[in-house]
Amino acid sequence: AYAANSITPQLVTQFKDGVYGKHSALSTFDGVLNHARSSAATYVDSAGLLQTAASGVARENHHVYNGSAWVKEGYLHEPEAATNLVTESNSFTAATGTISQDAEGPDGAITSAWTLENPASNSARFGKNVTVTNSSGHTFSCFAKAGTTDIIYISAISFTTPSNSSAWFDISSGTVGTINTGLSALIENSGNGWYRCSITFTTDATDTSGELRVTLSKGDGQTTADAGDNAYVYGAQFEAGSVPTSYIPTSGSTVTRAADTLTL
Repeated sequence: AYAANSITPQLVTQFKDGVYGKHSALSTFDGVLNHARSSAATYVDSAGLLQTAASGVARENHHVYNGSAWVKEGYLHEPEAATNLVTESNSFTAATGTISQDAEGPDGAITSAWTLENPASNSARFGKNVTVTNSSGHTFSCFAKAGTTDIIYISAISFTTPSNSSAWFDISSGTVGTINTGLSALIENSGNGWYRCSITFTTDATDTSGELRVTLSKGDGQTTADAGDNAYVYGAQFEAGSVPTSYIPTSGSTVTRAADTLTL
């Protein structure tokens, strides 16, 4: 990505290996190109693990999973700030079923991810209550990994628009299933069995708050799961905009990732 008013796409392309030669660091340009960002930000390393770059440190070693290997994309640049409106991004309480923090997450930590397990009836789920801006696009995302079930669905609940809508995701094959009216949905391969699942919707002029839910399912379009079914979850994010941006960890309050700035 690049800021169109700051730098040409041809120059940004040169950060990638093997395009116009190997340029592995911003310092290659001897200070001609300067990067700044006034907050920490996450990226993915060559092992597919979430890492954090400190304030002012360029995310030069960002990788993307192509389905079989981690490919170096070079410098990760996000020219607009984003705020995670979920105040506890990686702390979950089950509304039904059980949830426990006991699995290895996409950050490589042994017990950073959560196991969501279905009870004998209903379907295991957790929810996040959020506030929204009127008449604006919003995106909710969460990392998920298949356990004994391959299917989850994400729901927007108690908004006027959309009205209790859901989208289903196959977190084994990496595909989007049924999508209810008012939502669009995306699934991204995060490697190591993890997928980042997201829904996007636009609030109406009266919406002020609602709930986002993640629920286990036994099949596309179905709202129940079998007893004992489980899947793994990590890192919820809710933000203004039409796409999920890089993961922003929170712990007790909303957090804003500042925009990246390039000066030529």
